[in-house]
Amino acid sequence: MAGSLSVRQRNAAAERKRRFEVEVARLKRNNAEAFSNMGAMASGVASVPGQVFNYFKTSTPSKVLRDAKSVAKATYDAAAENPNAFIQDAIASVPAGFRDFADVRATARRLRAQGRIAEAKNLEAMAGTAALGIIPVVGRVPGAVVGKAVKAANKAPTPKAPDLKVTPKPKADAPKPKADAPKPKTPDVTVTPKKKGPDVVQRKTRNISKAKAEGPKIAGAPLGVNTAADEARRRKEYANTMELGRAGANWYDESGKAILENVGDDPTKARRASEVFSITSSGTGVAPNTGFAVKGMNQASYGDPVDTGRFPTAMGDQIEDLYRGTTAVTGLKRTPFADQLAIGGDFYDPSITGQGNRGVHDIWDGEAWGYTDAKGRPIRRGFTDAEHDWMDRQMNTVLKNYVDDPDIQGLPGRGQAATWTGAKIQAGDIKPEDAAYSYADDISRLYAQGSREALSGSNTGNLSGLLDAPFEQRKAYTDEFMPIFFDEAGRDRIALNNDMLVGSNFEGPGIYEGVNPGRQAQYAVGTERVPVPNIKGTDPRIDDASRNLMLNNEAIFGLLGAQKGIAGNRFFTDVPKSRSNAFEINVGDRPISYDEGNAALSALSRAGFDPDSFAIIPSPRGVRVKDLGVFDEDLARMQAENPEKYKQAIKDRMDRLNRFSDELGNDLGGTNTPGFMDSIYEENAFDKPEGLFGQQYLPFIFPDDRPQFVERFNAIAPSMAEQLRELDKRTSKDYGFDISSNIDDMRAAIAAEGEAGLRALIRRRGLGKAKGGAVERHMVNAAGDLGLLSQKYA
Repeated sequence: MAGSLSVRQRNAAAERKRRFEVEVARLKRNNAEAFSNMGAMASGVASVPGQVFNYFKTSTPSKVLRDAKSVAKATYDAAAENPNAFIQDAIASVPAGFRDFADVRATARRLRAQGRIAEAKNLEAMAGTAALGIIPVVGRVPGAVVGKAVKAANKAPTPKAPDLKVTPKPKADAPKPKADAPKPKTPDVTVTPKKKGPDVVQRKTRNISKAKAEGPKIAGAPLGVNTAADEARRRKEYANTMELGRAGANWYDESGKAILENVGDDPTKARRASEVFSITSSGTGVAPNTGFAVKGMNQASYGDPVDTGRFPTAMGDQIEDLYRGTTAVTGLKRTPFADQLAIGGDFYDPSITGQGNRGVHDIWDGEAWGYTDAKGRPIRRGFTDAEHDWMDRQMNTVLKNYVDDPDIQGLPGRGQAATWTGAKIQAGDIKPEDAAYSYADDISRLYAQGSREALSGSNTGNLSGLLDAPFEQRKAYTDEFMPIFFDEAGRDRIALNNDMLVGSNFEGPGIYEGVNPGRQAQYAVGTERVPVPNIKGTDPRIDDASRNLMLNNEAIFGLLGAQKGIAGNRFFTDVPKSRSNAFEINVGDRPISYDEGNAALSALSRAGFDPDSFAIIPSPRGVRVKDLGVFDEDLARMQAENPEKYKQAIKDRMDRLNRFSDELGNDLGGTNTPGFMDSIYEENAFDKPEGLFGQQYLPFIFPDDRPQFVERFNAIAPSMAEQLRELDKRTSKDYGFDISSNIDDMRAAIAAEGEAGLRALIRRRGLGKAKGGAVERHMVNAAGDLGLLSQKYA
């Protein structure tokens, strides 16, 4: 991996720069109206340095300290937490900076007209501070200083014009409560419903009085927490929220164990995966974060620039650094998050970070502690060091009462997980019945399938007698063949070697012209949204890096297993039925049996279709069926170029899907769900010179400029090749089937020298240099001939 990222570092940096420049240009276009004030700013900003100095010089010491500390601290925290995102996000503050500048300069002009020169100079100085909001690196943090300055200037004595008052914009720090506001149950807490309905838990917000907000305050504590009694009350409220979310106490345990299982029980890989989940977790729920993390891991594994998460540039950089081994996750929130996943999954190494004794103080935990602004709205920002320290101390006190609790056990991770769950229930963000939903539940949602059959392809001549042997004999061979490619837990060894998250395979029939024993490998893939021609919308597809890893997984299997074709898919349900190309029949949350596979072929024939018309694939819930009568690339082209032909093609597709699903549903029962099956399919001509030793698979196995794939191939392929040779020798001896000399020579070369041995064999046979290269064929049907089944629409 390190080699690949090093090779592509320059291109990755250029791509990040390009994405950033595009974002800057977009924001500038959106802010065109605000930039019309540029001339006004230029006329006043020249005097900023001296006037700002005079402002601070003539202000009271406490005011200077408070304002300066506010600016410096806010700037430092924002920049330190996420430098790239801070710069990008700050660009959006340009209009606000102009507005502040214009407001303050207008007030200053009125003061000068009244002869109040000294006060006008103070405001002009602060207009310069407001202008700092226009500078991306500084952002909006001076806003508090500006607001205070305007307020102070307008309250100042007016000896030369006592009858004139300048009314600033009203400030919303301390709104007066409405007369009919509900009486709070405690001095600091009111209940504000988020939405109506009998099943919605109402969300608590805090209404902090101005007196308390500006009174003595404990360092790092929320507004209104000024005494030990206040702290005790917050601890009680926090414990109540923890009780509400008790069902989620094992969230880190379940998530951490799932991560460890999906990386093949490798603690080092599990730690890296938990750090990726931590990097992309900012401000996301379980499902979107799983998607962000998987996409980022697959991009890093394939060697593409990482572009994922809510802040793709910054988060992508951090994930790439992590895969280079140059950094680990840092931050008072992110590090404990990764640590708690590691503790829950039992792969924690305290020497790496040593923050496993801390809870994860994200925005939901902060909400449970009562961090709000002066209007009682929960804070939605990262917390300061002092705030983290205060929450750590309070949590330690709360957890002393839970040491013997069977769910919490006095552990920070479990206590915070329960509280996080309770806070989201209170906010109406999740339903109580979904309280424990974790990565353990969600990773499988992203599984793609790789279709695996053991019998060599009909174009190889290898053990050809097996193709016509009784089912029991084919099944016995398959049961010996599959452990070569799957570990003891049923995980695909090739996908694990590609650093993917990998689930257990499941058994199901391979269905084409007959039914063969088979398996379906499962590994997680990322998603990207692609635009739909002539429609304002997007549809989900497998992202490019994940697709290329799928092709690599299946091509290695196809080469070593001597497969005529390779295939894989992911089924998406979040597409309109009019743009679906497949359906899934759920027969009871289990794959269809071999007998049901034969029933599917019978239904296909009764509906008037041949085996090339549909791909029939077992799924964890039953069976998936994809229409192959027209290619999705052809449909996209038709939609853009010939809408009438497109409409007819869609109508034909819907007719085919409906006709077959009706027949199949009659045989299998179950429930039918339409969707879009995004697929890969490639073939190798083992009976022709261009594919004699699997050359047509090599571009997917050894893509250009990615040397890590040669290393990965050499790490697992030689052993697999040797085991396959031994299996075929035993089978040939027991049943008298012939072994193909070409297949055996190919496996022998790989067993001896890996990639180099295979290329040497190809050269010795005069079949060219056998150079791999990047090949991109996204969607090819089971016939393996692009456009063959779409001919009627050409």
